[in-house]
Amino acid sequence: MSLATASIILRRMDFSEYDYIIDFLTRDHGKISAIAKNAKKSKKRFAGVLEPFSCLDANFAVPKNGRGNLLLLKEVVLTHPFAGMRNDAEKIAYASYWSEMINRWVVSGGFQNNLFALFFHALTMLDKDMATRETISLLFQIRFMSLAGMSPGLTGCRVCHKPLEDLAEAQMAFDIAMGGLVCGTCFSSARVTRYVMISKGAIKQLLWLKEGNLQKAGRIQLTPAAKREGLAAMELFVPFHLSTDIKSLKVLRSLREWRQKDNVTKYKKVS
Repeated sequence: MSLATASIILRRMDFSEYDYIIDFLTRDHGKISAIAKNAKKSKKRFAGVLEPFSCLDANFAVPKNGRGNLLLLKEVVLTHPFAGMRNDAEKIAYASYWSEMINRWVVSGGFQNNLFALFFHALTMLDKDMATRETISLLFQIRFMSLAGMSPGLTGCRVCHKPLEDLAEAQMAFDIAMGGLVCGTCFSSARVTRYVMISKGAIKQLLWLKEGNLQKAGRIQLTPAAKREGLAAMELFVPFHLSTDIKSLKVLRSLREWRQKDNVTKYKKVS
């Protein structure tokens, strides 16, 4: 028995002197783990194509004994190498963060409708610089958490349930544990301890990323405040509600901070 499906490589691990074990997110069968035998020395079947985040048409063989979740990778055809991100450490860090989110939440054999399309779309946007990388990451995180059943609450106060349009304050707390907004009136009584302040304007932009048409949502021109506040909230919200420490996020933050400092230095020199 065999499976053939479009697949994106989430993680590649050394298994032996010549083999890899690879985690894939597939379009038709969810997350699949497979062994690529002799992949390190293959010059025909696998040469140069089994790179993280590459999109492939892959053919898998199912073990005859039916034991375990590990399939055998038989053939691949590289369809989207996403070459535009390969020499950019920060882009790789963003893709690694998204991959780790998927890998830590989706169990082997688990299927989540629309997740493959979301991941492929985010990688395409990142590869082609179709929006700022911060905007793309916010789009992916917000929609991923919604697909995971842990959608961030941005439409009103989590405590009194008053809708956003009825809240007068210009800024509100985004409570990490509750996963949503807390209005000024409820802030003290709700005993909010871990939160990020988000402006009302930023909230409306984040809602568009969450609910707008996927093909158009990532092209919205987020304000610097929306990107800064949104990333601060989501990069605390995601690890908390996935109940895991995402190692690639630490690398991403360091690279992003380095880029921002470097841009400031260049600006000062030009001025």
